[in-house]
Amino acid sequence: MTALLNRVATALDRRLSRRGFLARSALAGTAMAVAPTDYLLKPVGAYQAICTCRTGCDCDSTCCDGYTEFCCTMTGLNRCPPGHILGGWWKVDNSQFCGDAPRYFMDCNAPCNGCGCGANGICSGSCSGTTCGCALNSCNNRKAGCVNFRYGQCNQATACIGPIACRVVTCIPPWSLDSSCTRTVAIDDYTRYHIAPCLYRPYGWLDQVSPAAGGFRLRGWAADPETTGPIDLHVYVDGRFVQRLVANRPRPDLAGPFPGIGINHGFEAVVPMGPGRYTVTVYAINVLDGSEQPVIGSAPVGVGQPFGYADLQIGPAKVRAIGWVIDPDHTTPAAVQAYVDGILVGTWDANVYRSDVAAIYSSYGGEHGFDIQIPVDGGDHLIELRSPDLDGVQPSLLLASQRVTISNTTPVGWFDGAMRSPAGIRVRGWAADYDRAEPLDIHAYVDGVFAGLAKADRPRPDVPGVFPAFGPNHGFDFEVPAQPGIRQVNLYAINKPASTVINPLLGSMTVVVGNLPFGWLDEVSDHPDGARVRGWAIDPNVVGPVDLHVYIDGVFAGLGRTGTQRPDVEALYPGYGGWNGFEFVVPATVGRRLVCVYAINVGDSSVVNPLFGCIPVTLT
Repeated sequence: MTALLNRVATALDRRLSRRGFLARSALAGTAMAVAPTDYLLKPVGAYQAICTCRTGCDCDSTCCDGYTEFCCTMTGLNRCPPGHILGGWWKVDNSQFCGDAPRYFMDCNAPCNGCGCGANGICSGSCSGTTCGCALNSCNNRKAGCVNFRYGQCNQATACIGPIACRVVTCIPPWSLDSSCTRTVAIDDYTRYHIAPCLYRPYGWLDQVSPAAGGFRLRGWAADPETTGPIDLHVYVDGRFVQRLVANRPRPDLAGPFPGIGINHGFEAVVPMGPGRYTVTVYAINVLDGSEQPVIGSAPVGVGQPFGYADLQIGPAKVRAIGWVIDPDHTTPAAVQAYVDGILVGTWDANVYRSDVAAIYSSYGGEHGFDIQIPVDGGDHLIELRSPDLDGVQPSLLLASQRVTISNTTPVGWFDGAMRSPAGIRVRGWAADYDRAEPLDIHAYVDGVFAGLAKADRPRPDVPGVFPAFGPNHGFDFEVPAQPGIRQVNLYAINKPASTVINPLLGSMTVVVGNLPFGWLDEVSDHPDGARVRGWAIDPNVVGPVDLHVYIDGVFAGLGRTGTQRPDVEALYPGYGGWNGFEFVVPATVGRRLVCVYAINVGDSSVVNPLFGCIPVTLT
């Protein structure tokens, strides 16, 4: 089909002249005004084009037919190259390539990049580095960057544009692709059969192929340049056709990079398939005759076998495993098994919520994460993390495998967290020593300077669950002084006897210590008396209430004070009590309003009163 169309197009092109086109065009006056020299002195009929081609190509070559090449031939995309603009358009009515609807040809002109231009509104191609020649240096392609011409319906506010770099052709009206284009009509039936394979080739992307209950899930998008409607897709598994899909789901993210095609081009479906390992390939089907069926994606997928990821972090006498795993045949949490030198040492449920997993595998939810401590004696060991198939049909999934060297001659522990507190910085964690049962000393350094110490003697019943050799009383939770600023906190477990072994670093964290109040504006909502605000606030200089000022559309509207109970805030910042929440109403008029909340500094009224947030709200 393509060869036939090209032969027909070549025969018709040889009868064309720009003068004949403009005589039939409603834009003859525009062309005379913006490019009189090119219009009058450079006709491009077939014989003239052949005789003046000067490209080194044969007279019968496509490069010498007097027309400009399609953009998709040059870049692979049927749209103007970046930085280029539409300078005008014409159409062919009753086009067979658009289902007997109009077909639109649009010129993509190069930029002038600050160069001036004469009365014709066209600058030199040298301004943008646009050279004249056969597209892609092939005589089988039309010219590019050779025509200094402007039809004038699009981007009329741009005074100077460069030569025509390439052409776009679609079944979509130009004003749907570029709002600057007017509907002033130009018609040229001599371009009716201009075609290139790239113009009728569907395009798209296979975003995801993942296991699902009873098969595998496909997600992506596909479109056809000849229509704004949905197109068919064919799914093949190991080279065998298995299912037809339709790309008709909303994909708003396509509106930006592909203007004018619409947004209903997404697809998502579960394809039934028995357990096994497969290669999945998705083809987009051309809307005209199905002759072009490009692959929009191909990927392997395992059906029935658990899938996931794990990372191993090695420490003294322990291995921490962090990751996630899903059994595609179940929505319940999968199991995680730890092996040390081939011996099963523990089994855990992967039931920790992971927002990243929920976002990608929404049908399974997010409760498929794990964060576990694997007890390991001193010496060299092989650590393996596996997830068995819950049905016992598929082989277990090997999540991680690593050889490690563990030492139990030094203390072990974990730096759980550091945060600002009334005294400066609060640190929490646990530490213990295989060599002795008594509590260890913990030393805290702030910016490399010793800041305080405490004993790891607080209850931590979770520790013996992971390290049975230790008792439950090895936790620590204490405060150290720190000046305002960004502070680096290091915690060390002090070994005994200190003269013979090292004191291991339990962890390092960065904490912002300051005098400014901190908190969060959780919500602004409509209320019969105005606007209701809700959130929490703490002033690091006091253990007490914090004043809040509310501004609506930049105007002071009222004030309130913390005093409601917030157990969640107290859990994070226990040194400030549990009454750090606020919830009150300020008067406001109806309409769309921007509500902003500021915390009033208690310690020094001359310093900044920080903004906690601004939230737009419609008040009725």
